[in-house]
Amino acid sequence: MFSVYFFEYSIIGCFADRIGNKVAAKYPERADEFGIKEYYVILNNCYQIGVFISRSSLQFFKIRRVYILSIFQCINFVFLFLNTQFLFVDSLYVLCPLLIWVGFMGGASYVNVMHSLLEHKTLKKNEKEAALALSLMFNDSGVLLSAIFSLVMDNTLFKS
Repeated sequence: MFSVYFFEYSIIGCFADRIGNKVAAKYPERADEFGIKEYYVILNNCYQIGVFISRSSLQFFKIRRVYILSIFQCINFVFLFLNTQFLFVDSLYVLCPLLIWVGFMGGASYVNVMHSLLEHKTLKKNEKEAALALSLMFNDSGVLLSAIFSLVMDNTLFKS
């Protein structure tokens, strides 16, 4: 969960915001258009839609190999990091589905890890509680590290 949440919150907290700023700078003549003015808000809502859908999906399917979600989220991270730097994709028609996908990865990781821990047959109740607490600590650590990463990136590489 650490890696998925680090990648996810870096994407939404840093990359989506910087991409929105770069798009606004690239198209100053369209600055008053809703799609340009609210670029980050649109991407953030797409991400939230993905999280909502995937956290609601457990009754339909379960993912046992949760590490696969980390791999997909890493690919999303690398692609959006490069896009933030070079802005080769600025279309909401491409980025909105991608941010929904990012939300899918985070929400699916969260709900499947929690479910796996709670339904684990060989763990005692106190061991499940400890595992849940540890898992959530790693989750929060990923979010914290992504905030630090975002601050560093905003003040160095993505500084405009």
